[in-house]
Amino acid sequence: MLSKSSSQTSKFCRLSLRPDASAALAFDRILEAHTRLLDWLDVSVPAGHAADLVALHRSFYEAARVTSGLPARSVTLAFKDWVRRRRGEAIEGLPLDEKLYSIKGIESVSIATLSG
Repeated sequence: MLSKSSSQTSKFCRLSLRPDASAALAFDRILEAHTRLLDWLDVSVPAGHAADLVALHRSFYEAARVTSGLPARSVTLAFKDWVRRRRGEAIEGLPLDEKLYSIKGIESVSIATLSG
């Protein structure tokens, strides 16, 4: 399933993926790692620490990479989610950007996971 939406400020395309069992397991694992990282940040970042991306990156990036096992770009996107969550927004799913996925064709999408 493919749905398209556009407005003056953003455009997106939503794909309905039908992964095989091993791909579904890889998705589950990276989503779990992302969620664990957000929870780890909740515990590790002191309440008074600045919730901006530069401060988070300086203070927590290396430990976040080791703790989560996520690809570098996924850690950065998790920081963005965590900042939004700290500000009270509900965060669902796994953030992906053009560095973490590529559309190979009408029937093939490549998405970065914990195993590559």
